[in-house]
Amino acid sequence: MAVLEYYRVFVPSPVPLYERAKFALCREIKARPSSSSIVRHSLLTLKDGLRPAAPERMATCTSGATSATPIVPFRRMMPASMAPYSTPSKPLSRSGPITVILWITLVAGTLDIGENIIFNAFRHVTPYMIFQYIASGLVGMKSFDAGIASVALGVAIHYAIALAWTVIFFAASRKLEILVRRPVICGLLYGGAVYMIMNFVVLPLTRVPHSEKAVTLASRISGVAALLFCIGLTVALLVRRHAERTAQHAQS
Repeated sequence: MAVLEYYRVFVPSPVPLYERAKFALCREIKARPSSSSIVRHSLLTLKDGLRPAAPERMATCTSGATSATPIVPFRRMMPASMAPYSTPSKPLSRSGPITVILWITLVAGTLDIGENIIFNAFRHVTPYMIFQYIASGLVGMKSFDAGIASVALGVAIHYAIALAWTVIFFAASRKLEILVRRPVICGLLYGGAVYMIMNFVVLPLTRVPHSEKAVTLASRISGVAALLFCIGLTVALLVRRHAERTAQHAQS
């Protein structure tokens, strides 16, 4: 019992954890007398987590030569009923790539459509009409007669496009470290590339009604700014944030 009395010196007052550990370890000594030195060492490590006890403590408590048997960490010997008292060495949960991508898509897509709604509000264009226009890229002019169904389709198409651009940048950032090291510059350049592809490659291939009037300068600036800042820059910064958190978890 010298080991148990020694442990009480380092603990201000007896706690349920100590009492439970005493019962479990004493039973272990009776079951396997040859492992008594291992059990004593495990009891000493209870105070400091998994850090090994100092050599002088081992000498004091064992009152003899230590066993050459490999030392088993206390956590491995801990009964299942004591599991809540253990301290995990790493965070219990982490956000996987799919969750991160969906979250970035939600943020970037909402900012993009929010800017579009605010800009068009000054032109007396309602959000209802905006989403019907987006849906017309897939179903054509009948989108404006489909009611709420075309609005829902427009919302789905908008966030699907935002998801596609998020996945592309996220996947590229795994291969090109510069996308993570320089998120502002790379994000703005990415937003510019998105604008060029969407307006000069994708849009002509859709069924959206094309206006005979030239696009105004204000509309052009709004469209460029939305994709530069709401899509490109937002996605790049959030990917950078995810990369930093992943690196911190790996070091902890």
